[in-house]
Amino acid sequence: RIEIVEVTPPPQILQALALQKQADQEKRAKILQSEGLQQSAVNVADGDRQAAIKEAEGQRQAAILRAEGLRQALILEAEGKAQAIKTVYDAIKAASPDPTLVAILQLETLAKFADSPNTKIVIPAESSALLGAAQAIQSVLAKVPTAD
Repeated sequence: RIEIVEVTPPPQILQALALQKQADQEKRAKILQSEGLQQSAVNVADGDRQAAIKEAEGQRQAAILRAEGLRQALILEAEGKAQAIKTVYDAIKAASPDPTLVAILQLETLAKFADSPNTKIVIPAESSALLGAAQAIQSVLAKVPTAD
């Protein structure tokens, strides 16, 4: 046998249950709000991070392109100098100059570098006579008056 009895809790318990239900709802609302704020902050930070990554990649690419351009310019400059030197040597060979004059010019060029105390020039023994002659010519030319 089952008997159904209506049990009505006292008003204080009903009020406590209502307050508990309201506190649970407010707690859940605060949790959802804080999760939303947290997700928003994560999204903003992720966007900032993505922007920083793209900016860094752009700067890296710009640096690579600048270095490549500089390298290419140096290569072209070196090729131009090499071509100019080749042209001068070809012109000298085509002119068939006197070997003595070539030696004097070479010694004059070496003399420009010999002014430094750290410079060491090695000259073959066969050129020693030319060195004396070049020095004599240089001393004679230094005494020649100039027409100013």
